[in-house]
Amino acid sequence: MPKQEGMLIMKQTGEGLYLYCLARSGPDSSAGPQGCGQEPVFVHEYKGIFAILGRAFLEHFCVQGAEERLKDPSWVLPRIIRHEKVIEEVMACSPVIPARFATMFSSIARLEELLRVNEQVINDFFDHTAGMSEWGVKGILDRELARDAVCSELMHNEGPRLWSLPPGKRYFEKKRVLQEADSRVREWTEQVSRSLCRALLVHASRFRRRKTPAGESGDEARFVFNWAFLVSHGSLERFQDQILESNHSYAGRGLPLRASGPWPPYSFAPALSLDKD
Repeated sequence: MPKQEGMLIMKQTGEGLYLYCLARSGPDSSAGPQGCGQEPVFVHEYKGIFAILGRAFLEHFCVQGAEERLKDPSWVLPRIIRHEKVIEEVMACSPVIPARFATMFSSIARLEELLRVNEQVINDFFDHTAGMSEWGVKGILDRELARDAVCSELMHNEGPRLWSLPPGKRYFEKKRVLQEADSRVREWTEQVSRSLCRALLVHASRFRRRKTPAGESGDEARFVFNWAFLVSHGSLERFQDQILESNHSYAGRGLPLRASGPWPPYSFAPALSLDKD
């Protein structure tokens, strides 16, 4: 719910309501998850929409002093983990609309106003995503391995001609082949990305491009795509088989895939606001 943060707070201090997610049904109250501050999570229902809530101090998240606290990994990371855990536990029994970390309301009345204005959007999203989950797929290009694979093909095709050239000319021709390999790696990566996306979409309901993270393995490896797919339980096995097949085809040439899930539909959740009336 990207438009919610900071917008629905009428007061800046005191106890407020921390929203984890919206759901079509709530967790078992006798064994519900613990919230960001290890407080009990509770449920508030509005016309069949269940808001999964905790209680938290507004000043922890919403005032000027909170900015430094939210930049402190030792404070914020455990709370983000618990935030996500609550949503995942609710997702096990219901479709959900996950809220962003630190989404706060000053009162039940403010929360209900949001639910009233967006009631149709919320219920439509629940209808569409019932029995579905988000899966992430990242492609990581190993430039050196991909370049070696292309160079091997080029040298196989042009090797006899190169060895027939005088040494000086052969040196410059080899240099040209290496430059051509870099260009072909880019073309191959783009072609594989398009083909793979189409193949995975056959088994998915929706697709989103996500921000590509920085490389994790030095200059020779980088992420070339970061995708999110909304996949039904019935299509999941075929979706995973497609990833395995693609990894078998492309990983040895320098483009392995990383798949993760199931996740709540973070990338597909509708933006809810009070600006519709």
